[in-house]
Amino acid sequence: MAGLYIHIPFCRQKCIYCDFLSGTNISLKERYLSSLDNEMQRYTDFFLSDTLDTLYFGGGTPSLLSTSDIETIQKSVDTHFGLTGIEEFTIECNPCDLTEEWLEGAMKAGCNRLSIGIQSFNDQELKWLQRLHTAEEASEAVSKAQKTGFKNISVDLIFGFPGQTIDSLQKTIDKTLSLGVQHISVYSLMIEPGSKLERLVSLGKIIPTDDDICADMFAIISERMATAGFNQYEISNYALDGYESRHNSCYWNGSRYLGLGAGASSFDGNLRWANIPHTLRYCNLIEKGSEIRDVEYLSENEKINDMVFTALRTKKGLDTNKLSSLYGNKHKERVIHTAVKFIESGMMQNNNGQLSLTHKGIYLSDSIMSDFMITD
Repeated sequence: MAGLYIHIPFCRQKCIYCDFLSGTNISLKERYLSSLDNEMQRYTDFFLSDTLDTLYFGGGTPSLLSTSDIETIQKSVDTHFGLTGIEEFTIECNPCDLTEEWLEGAMKAGCNRLSIGIQSFNDQELKWLQRLHTAEEASEAVSKAQKTGFKNISVDLIFGFPGQTIDSLQKTIDKTLSLGVQHISVYSLMIEPGSKLERLVSLGKIIPTDDDICADMFAIISERMATAGFNQYEISNYALDGYESRHNSCYWNGSRYLGLGAGASSFDGNLRWANIPHTLRYCNLIEKGSEIRDVEYLSENEKINDMVFTALRTKKGLDTNKLSSLYGNKHKERVIHTAVKFIESGMMQNNNGQLSLTHKGIYLSDSIMSDFMITD
């Protein structure tokens, strides 16, 4: 199992919370698509040892691409890697881009899963988040996708931002559940370095939401999702049975993945690397045949930390027997010893060597998992 991620760095405008590599200069699009094809030529042997079974267009706003652009990228992927093993092809999209023509073209190009960035079903909240769509347009977008024939639709939501209330969150969750989608991602608002939000917070113009309120919101989300039959298979991700994101699971289970495009990250099982996070420079360097990557050689301790951190984000948790077989029993013993205090406090559980967070521990996952990291 292996995944291919393609970054599309174009947006109509930057949202207040966003720190992803994106910009509004879509005039670079043709050069960028050509550069993607050129970059693929550098990795023609990447998927020889693993089956490429997931393809993911992320951004930015991939739905700004025309359907002919999507077909162009798809043909490049087929030429360099092959498409026969692809079981899940996801495109991230904004509601206002989803015309019937675009949806039909995306499906024709092989897309079988949509990830729609809705964030809220409250118009005032959408304005605060600097989203371009309305709640009604978001609902209509999901309906159009379903009528086109998409049967695997994910919706992104955000909670914990200033101005959002428990009541408005519940209404957003209720509306989302009424749409008949298969997957829901709900992310806590993060104040990311370099975002508009960070600058406004640093100036005292925005006051972050109280942590206790965010914790109450998280509890409500988890309870409502469970009642509706959605499995919380990862801290921020909920799915009906069989609709878990195969691509994102590559990141959490330690599978190999290749990221193409400006700012994209990759992991080959031993090395991590990230492409230069600048769209124009990426194109210039690709066209010159120059190096675009910053490569990180992982030590054994770093590999262990990665395995522990990503596994504990999931409902399945960390297989300590697998940890022992890969890196030695001393690391299994260290992890189990560290977990004792969290098990006693009801934040973790150990089922025959399978170590996982309980519902009580999930919201405090970052602080819990930091105790498991090897720091020397």
